[in-house]
Amino acid sequence: MLDEEARNRRLAKNERLIREANWETSILAGSSGATAEEELELWCACGRADCATRLVMTLDEYRAAHAHPHRFIVARGHADPAIETVIEHAPSYDLVEKRPEYQAADPSTS
Repeated sequence: MLDEEARNRRLAKNERLIREANWETSILAGSSGATAEEELELWCACGRADCATRLVMTLDEYRAAHAHPHRFIVARGHADPAIETVIEHAPSYDLVEKRPEYQAADPSTS
C-alpha cells in the first residue's frame, strides 16, 4: 500500500509540474497578444513519465478548464481514477479534478 501511495503522490506532483508549464504557456500566449480563440499546443498533464501527448485547445478553453485550482487537462483515456475524477469529456481531452488527498497549491493563482 505504501508503494502505491508513493506512486500516486509522485503522479500528482508530476501533473502539477506539467500544469505549471502549461500555465506559463498560456500566460506567454496572452501577453503576446493571442486572441481567446487562438489555439495553443499544450502537454497532457497525466503525469506519466512516458507520455509526450500534446493537446490543442483555444486559450479560452484552457482558461475555462483551469478556472478551478485542482483541475487538469489530460488526453482522452489518460485519467488515473486512483488520484482524480473525470469532470468533463471534450473532443480531444478530458478535464479531471484531483481527489482531495492529492490536491496541492495552485501555481496559477500566485
